[in-house]
Order: sequence, then structure tokens, then C-alpha cells
Amino acid sequence: MSAAVRTWSTGGVNDGLVTTTAQTLVPGDRETVFGLIESLSEHLWPGATHAALSRPPAFLVHTVTDEVGGIAAWLTWELASIGTAGWTLVRLIHDEADLSPGPPPELEILLTLLAESASARTTR
Repeated sequence: MSAAVRTWSTGGVNDGLVTTTAQTLVPGDRETVFGLIESLSEHLWPGATHAALSRPPAFLVHTVTDEVGGIAAWLTWELASIGTAGWTLVRLIHDEADLSPGPPPELEILLTLLAESASARTTR
């Protein structure tokens, strides 16, 4: 099974939010992957993320603040164990209130960084 298995979709505007989703398989159990998500978020946005809702090891909602301290986006991470093979399905949902034209967020990059971090951890 490859960590490169991904799906991607961009939803419409719902209640003033633009929603984008992506998912991938990550090597490791949910507890390990959950911890890696927290580390990755703090590394990418130091001081700009806050865990708004946390239900380890299955569910995590981060807010990401903008330059003036307002909430720019919500990142919802859903984790599901895949059998006993030691893989976790990670679904990432990005909600953003910015309705200006522009490209969708590049969630695949986040999931790739997460999968690479998990792979490096398992090869040690």
C-alpha cells in the first residue's frame, strides 16, 4: 500500500466558507500520526495554530490565524486505522472564509509532508 494514494475535492461555498478536502494513507498507527500532525502544524505555522477541538487519536481541529490575529482557516484532521497493517487514513478538511478568487489551498503538500515525516519515523 502506498502513501501516494490520495483524493482531492473542492467544495462550493457553504455558509460563507470555501471547503477543500484531501486524504491519504500514512504509515503508522493513529496515535503516532496524531502526534505528527500536532508537530507539523506547529512547525509550519509557529504560534499561528490553536487546537480548537481535540479528540485523540481520531479527530483534531486547528485554527490558523492571519497576520492580525483573526482566524484565517480551520484545518480538520480525521484519522482512521486501516486494519492491522499499521496504516492510518488521514482526511484533511480545509475551511476558509476568504471568498476572493485564487487557487485552492495546496492540501496535498501538507499530506505529503505528513506522510514523509511518518515514513522517516518508521525507518529509524
